[in-house]
Amino acid sequence: MCKYYVNHKDRLKENEAKNLFAKIKPLLEAEENEEQINSLISSYEEFDKKFTGKNYFNYGKTISLVQYVASKVDDLFQTKLFKLLFYIDFYNYKQYNKSITGIPYCKFKFGPVPDDYEKFIRVLRYSDNLKVEDIFDDESTKVHICSSKEVELNCFTAEEVEVIKKVTTFLKKYNAKQLSDLSHEEDAYQLTADRQFIDYKFAESLKFFD
Repeated sequence: MCKYYVNHKDRLKENEAKNLFAKIKPLLEAEENEEQINSLISSYEEFDKKFTGKNYFNYGKTISLVQYVASKVDDLFQTKLFKLLFYIDFYNYKQYNKSITGIPYCKFKFGPVPDDYEKFIRVLRYSDNLKVEDIFDDESTKVHICSSKEVELNCFTAEEVEVIKKVTTFLKKYNAKQLSDLSHEEDAYQLTADRQFIDYKFAESLKFFD
């Protein structure tokens, strides 16, 4: 139906074109969403495993992890989410020599962020399990994330669940600035050049989960 619309829209009457577009709009959006998700997966798969924690990027686990964090952290915004994901992945690597999500992280001004973080946030918006909203104020636009469905951790191992709960419980009390400041003290941040990818080897020297 989508292909028919693209090939024949110029030949259809205005009302026919509008009615057909209304029917296929969800399909077009679903196709675009899938393309964005596959694009992110493909770009992450190109990374050396030292930047993905000896793991492949797992979209399903990532969505479930974000959903869990969002269900446990009040007023979760983008900056705080990125730091929590970083610490969860790096602490799991420290304990078990493997990340949970396979996300490659980059050094930015406010601490580690997923590579191509703007696309990462776009992909989160496509999930029915998450509600991602832009909050506008006089100075900036902030991205707010909350869970829209009951959280399930069935896709994680028992060890991963233990790490996820431990790190989330320990760090959720910090605000975004405090978490950024904490991450700035890590070797992962201090020994990585600006806007360069962070090697998971620095997980060994994490300061807050000894």
